[in-house]
Amino acid sequence: MIFLFRFDVENGGISFILNKGIARDMYPDMEEMPRQPADSTCKVLEHYKIYSKSNPIMQGQILDTGEFEANLSPGLG
Repeated sequence: MIFLFRFDVENGGISFILNKGIARDMYPDMEEMPRQPADSTCKVLEHYKIYSKSNPIMQGQILDTGEFEANLSPGLG
């Protein structure tokens, strides 16, 4: 599995990490597209990070079948 993006708990906050190589191949206009959804998701995850039992707190990945899957950290799902 290859991750497209993930959210990590870092320095008391939430960081959005994008696999830019994969994103660039899938979405040529990716530079601006994920900014607003990523910011909104970070704000929501900020409220629930105290319940997260691992890092990353949320991860999106591309499966071998070509499907996309989003996973939450144990304690959130």
